[in-house]
Amino acid sequence: MHVLPNRRRATRRAVVRGSLAATAMATPIARKLQATPATPEADDVDTVFSELDELAARRMSELGIPGAAIGVIAGNQEHTAAFGVTSIDQPLPVDADTIFQIGSTTKTYTGTAIMRLVEQGTLDLDAPVQTWLPDFRVADPDVSRDVRLWHLLTHTAGWLDAGNPRTGRGDDALTGFVDSLADVSQVVPPGSRFSYNNSALAVAGRVIEVVTDQPYESAIAELVLQPLGLEHAGFFPEDIMTKSFAVGHADDNGELSVVEPWGLERAMNPAGGLAASLNDELRYARFLLGDGTMDGTRLLSADTMTRVHSPLGPEGSVPSIPRHLDAVGVAWLLWTHGGERIISHPGGTEGQQSTFTLVPGRDFAITVLTNANTGVQFGNELTDWALERFLGLPLEPIETIPATPGLIADYSGTYAHPDQPDSIRVGEADGELRLEWQVPDQAPVTIPLILAVDDKAYVDYLGLTAPVDFVRDASGTVAWIRFIGRLVPKTA
Repeated sequence: MHVLPNRRRATRRAVVRGSLAATAMATPIARKLQATPATPEADDVDTVFSELDELAARRMSELGIPGAAIGVIAGNQEHTAAFGVTSIDQPLPVDADTIFQIGSTTKTYTGTAIMRLVEQGTLDLDAPVQTWLPDFRVADPDVSRDVRLWHLLTHTAGWLDAGNPRTGRGDDALTGFVDSLADVSQVVPPGSRFSYNNSALAVAGRVIEVVTDQPYESAIAELVLQPLGLEHAGFFPEDIMTKSFAVGHADDNGELSVVEPWGLERAMNPAGGLAASLNDELRYARFLLGDGTMDGTRLLSADTMTRVHSPLGPEGSVPSIPRHLDAVGVAWLLWTHGGERIISHPGGTEGQQSTFTLVPGRDFAITVLTNANTGVQFGNELTDWALERFLGLPLEPIETIPATPGLIADYSGTYAHPDQPDSIRVGEADGELRLEWQVPDQAPVTIPLILAVDDKAYVDYLGLTAPVDFVRDASGTVAWIRFIGRLVPKTA
């Protein structure tokens, strides 16, 4: 095995920019892997599991993914498969107990912990954050006073996402980060619109710390990991270094290299810091598909389980889910696939990508864990294939519309926030709309926009058909663009 000595930190912004630049001139509707459009009978499920494994092995090779683990729950049947190695530098075989970073799927564990505390009477989703964090502040004093716990869990807090905090590894990491939000400005009023926000989940994690009187990671272990029997899940390298674990990989000038450091900043743990094995993720899925019990012990009421998966926040979009969201539950992203309600949350960290998808109405789940940035495309392709092949739920085609003069006039302009260095420019060229993303000291990335109804558009992102939204204000004027899940105001 050729050992690649070069290592680099692959930030989310660098990953997004690189992938968009590479695909800017590609057809923005991602290629769809064909599945036999039939729901398998019970005695055919093993055959479909084998087809899935064959597809996974082929696409891993084509996408340059060193290691992956895939798990499916189809009624009372369960299937796991593991492929490749944990690292190209120190290769060990991946198995169902190999630990991967699950990134933003962690948000749902934070939400599950909060709902346990709600049932205990300790928390109330509709209460102001200052109920438990009396010194909590953002730049707008009204928002500081009025923002609610449910706003944090549904990406509707409305302030500017504060990026990647550098507050150390101590038990005060979350405290320091939350205190640093005092100068963060507002984009939209709380509760009004979806704008993906990792820092809001960090605030939710700090609430958990205060009401449980222990570090966030200890509270999650006590409230979620241990009761569910997740034996390979944890947040810190020292929690997993004696077990099999994957490291992230990124494309480095056409060759894979290991990404360092291994994990995120500690203050981001409530938003994306958990690492878990495939077997752990499937146990979590079994719990979520059930009535709130695990191994005979009730952790949440059946009514709360329904509430977790029910709409709580408004519609929106994130780039790693190929269709627009209908709503947000308690940290869960809710959308429709083939007419069925889907409950999901993907995750991405430093060179690791995962998907986690549930269809509660069909007692079905699929999770895909990978150790490469191309795992975004891999996980979504396998998920789409599985939903069609196992459940007969094909991903419906996008209805595109032409860029009419009226839409060009509505959408064209510059979108920027005064407290962010990035800017986005939308304009017409050769009869189509194009989005230009400019980051200081870097060449701009230009991407064609494919328009759809209701102010929706799509771009090609990491091999996916990723949604973009033009969002109107109360007067009907386009006031924001939602790009990479986040709202950016229109300035001109």
